[in-house]
Amino acid sequence: MILQLPKSMKAAQVKFYGGIDEMITVEESVPVPRLDDELVFKEKLHPMIKGSLKKDRLTHMIIKTLAVSLSPADYRILSGRTRLFQGPPSFPYIPGGDCCGIVVDPGNSTYFKKGDVVSARFAAVPRDGIAEYARVSSSVCEKVDTKKISPVAAAALASASPAAILCEKIRPNERVLILGAGGGVGSHLCQLARMKGASYICGLSRNPKRLLDAPLLCDDAIDYTKENIYVSKKFQQEPFDTIIDLACGGWPQLVEHSHLK
Repeated sequence: MILQLPKSMKAAQVKFYGGIDEMITVEESVPVPRLDDELVFKEKLHPMIKGSLKKDRLTHMIIKTLAVSLSPADYRILSGRTRLFQGPPSFPYIPGGDCCGIVVDPGNSTYFKKGDVVSARFAAVPRDGIAEYARVSSSVCEKVDTKKISPVAAAALASASPAAILCEKIRPNERVLILGAGGGVGSHLCQLARMKGASYICGLSRNPKRLLDAPLLCDDAIDYTKENIYVSKKFQQEPFDTIIDLACGGWPQLVEHSHLK
């Protein structure tokens, strides 16, 4: 059991927006994150994130990282395409949101204790996964029974498991619409919905062609930047049984325009 955190650690760092090969380096002496580290609050963040940080900071914990799982969200942040909403508070930053590790400092948590193995899901901040130690939010963590699941699997399931939960609502022969079908969870949902017996699956993505190819094999795919599905007469005449929104909160508009049975 680790009783005291070291002052520095090995960690991956991103110094600018760009590609994986050009922008990610591994540094040997990166400061270990602390619960009293105010750096994240001093930089300019999206107002929606900034407004929740002070409350969320009370749930932060420090873990010794065992495994990390990367997702499309990590790549989007690295590319800079979502810098307004998901951009790091400052550079350099440590990438990696979904991870599994051992709690070293539980902070104010009354549910987690030192020594617990936990799985942490990608959150607005912090995201410090690819490092020897990471600061995570206990509000998106759960305990892991390492006798039943490995740390590697726990890290991968942190964000992917909601796909299985959401698919429980799908019934055989249903028509299903998935907003954000090209992401990590959406990609799983396309396949799981088919396994559940959905008769028609339509996905929304910036890259619709990918949704039509194996292994996703959607029946229809729409580029939401070019087509306004909210006013589509096609889906008003043939509405969906289930709409799963992983992207933008647009499902109320679809219901309003009678796209849901």
